[in-house]
Amino acid sequence: MNTIGNNKALKLLTAILILLLLGLGIYTIKFYNTVQDNELELIREKEMIELELRDMLGKYDAQQGATSAVRLQLASAQTRITKLLDSLATSENTRDVLRNYRVEITQLRDQRDLLLQKNDSLAVLTQNLQNERIAVKKAFDSSLIERDSLRLQNKALKDELNSTVALSIDSLDASGIIVRRSGKHLVNELAKRIDNIEVCYELNDPQNDTNIQLYVQVIDPQNNVIGDRTTITFGEKVLTFSAIDQILTTDLAASAPRCLLIAPYLEKFQEGIYRINIFQEDSLLASTLLQLD
Repeated sequence: MNTIGNNKALKLLTAILILLLLGLGIYTIKFYNTVQDNELELIREKEMIELELRDMLGKYDAQQGATSAVRLQLASAQTRITKLLDSLATSENTRDVLRNYRVEITQLRDQRDLLLQKNDSLAVLTQNLQNERIAVKKAFDSSLIERDSLRLQNKALKDELNSTVALSIDSLDASGIIVRRSGKHLVNELAKRIDNIEVCYELNDPQNDTNIQLYVQVIDPQNNVIGDRTTITFGEKVLTFSAIDQILTTDLAASAPRCLLIAPYLEKFQEGIYRINIFQEDSLLASTLLQLD
């Protein structure tokens, strides 16, 4: 009886061992397959990371139109990507290692987006500065041409008048004036800043023994006479003038220039070209032009 019981126990133990070995074998196979699958997945992940890094490297190479400052930062990023590719080739295939590479790729993408936005902003700013420089140059060239034209017109007017009028005006000049509280006059060409237009001229020696009245007329860019805006009639002709200059016989021999201040038509002067005329009765003695900016 004992022998039969021992045999049954031995068979039972053998069956249990066989089942355990069978279960262990199945578990080992499944574990091995899982490890293999994980390794394949990590290999694929590593290959994807390498492809993404090479794709980013190619996109950096394509940014040839970037500004010099941005190009330096792009070159630094390219060096960083190259080092990542080199280290990736020899790195272990673990999830922690590949996760770190993913973090690096995300940071590189964010940095690239910021650099490209910065480059676009700098490109727009550079273009605007170039446009402004071109506009300023055109305005400056136009101003030079306009001033040369005014100078030639003034010379032509002076030559024409001096050749036909016995009593002539020498050195007719006009300028914008800022009047300080101290009474000091400062010359300025900005229309919005000046207080008056100062008209200065010299009389030649007319060999005249009578007093002379000269009428100064200043016409603004809108063709309005400014200053006193007084009207006088000579026969059928009507003259509106800005100021009158009473010249006594005793003053005729003086060589010092005579100057008059002309007030604006409105509260402020306007930008543009002003025409200054000097009349003796209804005869035009001299004329000049003034440009206010």
